Amino acid sequence: MARNGVTLLSLFSLGALVGLTAVLVLLATALTMKHQRAGKSPIVNQSVVPAPAPSTADVNQATLG
Repeated sequence: MARNGVTLLSLFSLGALVGLTAVLVLLATALTMKHQRAGKSPIVNQSVVPAPAPSTADVNQATLG
């Protein structure tokens, strides 16, 4: 009976460790994905937002001139 109790305790502790490591890995990947998205979005916005301004100015100059 004592051996069964020890094995159940060790299996439970192993399961808890595996579960905690899985949760930590998932949290780390989620944080890195969120950080990469947050890092990429301002670059996309900066590259997209200034682009239409010269094109509209060129169109206005072409229509006026």
